[in-house]
Amino acid sequence: MSETSRATCPARLESAFAGTGDYMARVDALIEAIRDQDRSIVVFVREALKDETHPHVLATMASVIGQLGKTQDATELVPLFHHEDTRVVANALDAARRLAFEVDLFSLSVVMDHDDPRITANAIALLAVSEAGIVCNVIEKRFEISAPRQRCSLAHVLAVHGLEPGRTRLMLQLLEGENQPLVIQSLLESLSKIADAKLSAEFSQYLDNILANAGESKAELIRRWSNERERRIGNE
Repeated sequence: MSETSRATCPARLESAFAGTGDYMARVDALIEAIRDQDRSIVVFVREALKDETHPHVLATMASVIGQLGKTQDATELVPLFHHEDTRVVANALDAARRLAFEVDLFSLSVVMDHDDPRITANAIALLAVSEAGIVCNVIEKRFEISAPRQRCSLAHVLAVHGLEPGRTRLMLQLLEGENQPLVIQSLLESLSKIADAKLSAEFSQYLDNILANAGESKAELIRRWSNERERRIGNE
């Protein structure tokens, strides 16, 4: 450990990382630093990251950097994008996004195709930092070939990180072609996040067409969502 990192390291954290130790002691010390918003530990964490092997600790260290670090600190997270543990990868991607770290589509293509929904979602969210304009296209290409849980996650990412005018239109297109109740519900919940109180005539017509051609169970989900939304708007 360098003298710089040792000088800025709280005693509990230094003690937890001394020798092999209990990995939960390291995790607890890191979580305490996050809770205390102690940004001075980032130098220590960056250095300790190079020698740490326990996935739980690595995942927590990524979170520390994401919440307490600066954009330049995210370079230490890039090797974790391809770690074998899903928690480590997901946390590293989320941390890089929090730091507004720019990563291009090519560099993220492998993790975006991961079968873990959180990893895929976090990778696309990170892509949105630098290439928000292509998020809708990226999601559309992956939606049809993804499992239901993955599609639920993609619906949420589209609502948060997609750009208009393509975002709402794509959400409706995906809803039109979807038959899994869980995914339909996720798409409707995502629509609630992005639709303005006064829906456009195009939006309303598209939704009416979907409803007219939907099976009974899908139609019921849409009617329930629409009625709830109207009540909510009426109370605002």
